[in-house]
Amino acid sequence: MLKILIIGYGFAGRSLHHHCISKMRDMGWSNVINPGVVAIDNAQPRAKIEYENVLFQTALQPISKEDSAYCVLHVCSPPSSHFENIKTALNCGYRQIIVEKPAVSTREQLLQLKALERFYGAKILVVANWVSSAAVTKAKELLDSEAFGRLSHITVVQNKSRFMRSRQRCGEHVFDIEMPHQVALALYLGGAAVVESAQVSDMIMPDMVIPNLGKGDLTLRHDNGITSQLHSSLIHTSRERYLNVLTSTGHRIEVAFPSGGDDSYSRLTIVTPTGTLYSDQLIEDDPLTLCFIRAYQYFIASQQNFSVIRPAGMDLGFNEQKVEILEAAKNISVRSGTQVNCHPMTEMSLKETA
Repeated sequence: MLKILIIGYGFAGRSLHHHCISKMRDMGWSNVINPGVVAIDNAQPRAKIEYENVLFQTALQPISKEDSAYCVLHVCSPPSSHFENIKTALNCGYRQIIVEKPAVSTREQLLQLKALERFYGAKILVVANWVSSAAVTKAKELLDSEAFGRLSHITVVQNKSRFMRSRQRCGEHVFDIEMPHQVALALYLGGAAVVESAQVSDMIMPDMVIPNLGKGDLTLRHDNGITSQLHSSLIHTSRERYLNVLTSTGHRIEVAFPSGGDDSYSRLTIVTPTGTLYSDQLIEDDPLTLCFIRAYQYFIASQQNFSVIRPAGMDLGFNEQKVEILEAAKNISVRSGTQVNCHPMTEMSLKETA
């Protein structure tokens, strides 16, 4: 059976990764995954524990080569510490690793990570929830068949309200929150691309301003000539997650993703050039859980055959271009020039959770 470890048991580790692992057990994986989870985190033992059988440790313990095949490590720490945590994990003997987005912040780190993966013979995967979506799989099948024309333009929108969590952190960028998922989806559907334009705005609250954490817009020019328009807002009044694809014949293929972790259905619609609804399909869809299932299936299959193809959108090679795009977007984005004006309580909470 697989032993599951999670580095960083904050929101992503607890409410996303552990939550989906628990759902996997209910979906028939209980004979594959150990019932308990090991959480490596200095601060979180003081926090509310939502799941039973969580063993807390303050540091990652070394394992033998024999045990490495039976351990899966999820890296859910803040992105700035991903690289060092993965290096530590590899030094401790872990070889099957799933990293929350973004894997690393720079292309230089990504190249070093690829070298470490080769050196240790490890298997490092990066979370790609929208690429793993059941609705996206169906949409790509339609695009590949060209039944409604060739791919012409991609729009990916992901909006939500993220004020409270943003107040508790420092140094975040809107391009590191939801945009990695959006870029991954655009590259998956449209192929290799470069940044054509990028723009960000600040998150403005009554008592503080957080630079570069309001809205983000990114336009990609793909090598095949199509464009992708990506928009993400962390100050939106409602939650929106959707993909809109325009084809050469004027048809639109649209995917509305589940609105949150409490919903497991996507809607796939096809609209004709005249605006008539051609098809409307509700699809059972749990993208992040599907992402983990594909990752675990790969880990198990690769024990017998190391040349097994890695899940779409999750390998470091695919993520190298994603990191390049996000790094370039940050460098060329239009900044407002405002500075952080932290509320005293925010500074205190940051010190307490450091």
